[in-house]
Amino acid sequence: MLNALRALGIKIKSIDNSTVEITGTDGNLRRLEEEPTIHLGNSGTSSRFLMVFLCLFPKDSSVILKSDPRLNKRPIMTLIDLLVAQKLIKIEHLSNTNSDASQAIFPMRVTSLGNHRNVKDIEILCSDTSQFATALLL
Repeated sequence: MLNALRALGIKIKSIDNSTVEITGTDGNLRRLEEEPTIHLGNSGTSSRFLMVFLCLFPKDSSVILKSDPRLNKRPIMTLIDLLVAQKLIKIEHLSNTNSDASQAIFPMRVTSLGNHRNVKDIEILCSDTSQFATALLL
């Protein structure tokens, strides 16, 4: 997660082996001029939190998200569908010749539409994981 935040331009300073200092942005995230590629491994938590965090970036900021194959079986589509329906992000599923594309969620390009200030109310079914709600509350 720390490497993902660094790739998104967040300043993180290692204090020691178990402590980091993260410098906030006062809600002013900069447009991503380059398109970083972030490998999520098998982290469902990181995938959900980052998906919502990417909504906060200025319009047309985009990121490539990749993962281990196992992450494609973890719940995230409910959250993605909500964010797309709210016009917060645009998703482009990238072809992967090494897997069954009909079942692959990752890799994907996530592009912020810059509309997060226009959202009033959001409802999401959290029966798959309460992390959907937690990510939205951040």
